[in-house]
Amino acid sequence: KPIPPPDTPELVSLTVNGETIGVSSSMSYTTSTSTTASIVATVKNATNFTINGIPATNGIAVPVTISDDASKSGNLQVTIVLVGENNKTISYSLSLTYKAPITDKIILHAYDKIYLWAWDDSKNYSGGNWPGVKMADEGNKWYGHTLENVKVCNIIFSNGGDDSKSSPHGEPCEEGEWWYKDGKWTEYNPDRPATPVITASVESGTYLTAQTVELKGSNSDDVIYYTTDGSTPDQSSQSYSSAITISSDTTLKAVGFNAEANPQMGNVYEFRYVIDANADLEAPVIVPSKEAGRYENPVSVTFSFESVALQDFFVLVVVFLSSVSTFLGVADFLIGEGRAVKHKR
Repeated sequence: KPIPPPDTPELVSLTVNGETIGVSSSMSYTTSTSTTASIVATVKNATNFTINGIPATNGIAVPVTISDDASKSGNLQVTIVLVGENNKTISYSLSLTYKAPITDKIILHAYDKIYLWAWDDSKNYSGGNWPGVKMADEGNKWYGHTLENVKVCNIIFSNGGDDSKSSPHGEPCEEGEWWYKDGKWTEYNPDRPATPVITASVESGTYLTAQTVELKGSNSDDVIYYTTDGSTPDQSSQSYSSAITISSDTTLKAVGFNAEANPQMGNVYEFRYVIDANADLEAPVIVPSKEAGRYENPVSVTFSFESVALQDFFVLVVVFLSSVSTFLGVADFLIGEGRAVKHKR
C-alpha cells in the first residue's frame, strides 16, 4: 500500500493573557493593562513548535514582553512556527500591542473639521470665543488638538459659522486618544493602513532565464521582509529595498509590516521559481517552405521553426521517406517528415 502523505501541522487554539484569539495566519491582540503577554498554544500534527524562537509545549504558557516601559506604548511581532513530519513547517503571525494609558489629557483628531470648541462641567471653555481653537493640520483632511489636564469635557468640531451645523453637538469625551469622522468616534484612525498584502512582479512558475522580481506592499509605507532559502521571514530577515534577481530554483517568501495597521504584520506570501533553460515552455511548430501536395516536378523544401526564439533550444531533424505507387502512370512521393529534438546549446 502507498504511504499516505504526512498530516499538515495545525494551530488548534491560542490564548493571550487568558483571552481566546481566533486562529488565522495573521492574528492580533491589544492590551492597555499589561506590558507582558502570556501565550498558550495548542497544536496538532507537529513534532515540535516554537513561539518567537522559544521551544513551546501544548497548553504551557510562554511569557513575552511587549513594552519595557509602562508609560510607553509598544508592539511585538510574534511568530509561531510548527514543524511536522518531513520537516514541513507552518507559520502563524501574532501582533501584540500595548497601549499605554493616557491620563489627564484628551488627544483629539477630527476629519474635515478645523475648529474645536470644548468645555467642562464648570463651563470652562477651551480656545476662547466661538468657534474655538484652530486645530493643527495633520494632513489628508485630518486636524488634531490635545487638551491638557482634562479628564472629561464636551466637544464640538466645526469649520466656523453656525454651531448648529457642527458635529458632534456638545458630545462628552473622556481622557484618552480619539478620532472623529462622519459622525463616528473610534479609538484608532479609521483611515489607517490595512494589514499589508505582498505581491510579486513575476508570478510563480518555470522560466528559461533568470528573472528580476520586484515586491510590492498594499500600502505605500509597508516594510517588506523576505527570505530566499525557504525559511519563514520576520522582522529579523532581510528588508526589501530593490529588485531581487532569481537565477536558480528559488522559494521566495515575503511578509509586510506597517506600524499603523492592525494587525501590523501581514501573512507570509510564497513565490516559487524554477529556472531551467531546457524547459519545454512552448511546443515547437515546424513550418515547411512548400505546402503539402502533389507536384509535377521536383521541388526543394526547407523546414523552419515558427518561433525564431526556439532555435536556441531545439534542432530540427528531417527524416526523408519515399514511397512509390503507380496509378494511371502517376508517381506519389512523400518528401519527408520533420521532427524537433530537444538539445542544449
